[in-house]
Amino acid sequence: MSAFKDALAVDVKKVFLNADEFSDYHDLDGERVLCQIDKNLIDGAQGTETEGVFVNTLTIYVSADDIEKPVEGQILSVDDSMHIIRSVSDEMGILVIVAESNEQ
Repeated sequence: MSAFKDALAVDVKKVFLNADEFSDYHDLDGERVLCQIDKNLIDGAQGTETEGVFVNTLTIYVSADDIEKPVEGQILSVDDSMHIIRSVSDEMGILVIVAESNEQ
């Protein structure tokens, strides 16, 4: 591995996924994992007659070493709330998981 990639791997744990800096512990499928969660709540009824339904979208950033890589369509429990995984990518050792749930 190159020196840059080695330095980046260290930064993933020591800076980006650091409980003292950016990240917090969350429950992902029953496991307490250090990660970052970006929440986005949008009106899910756009263009329909359904009012009061919202799509809760989470983007989860977690070390690929900390959990088994999930797959699209899988149900993921996030802090005791069920979400459907829409996409998963591995960005240099960090899994970027986009998951959604409907809420009223």
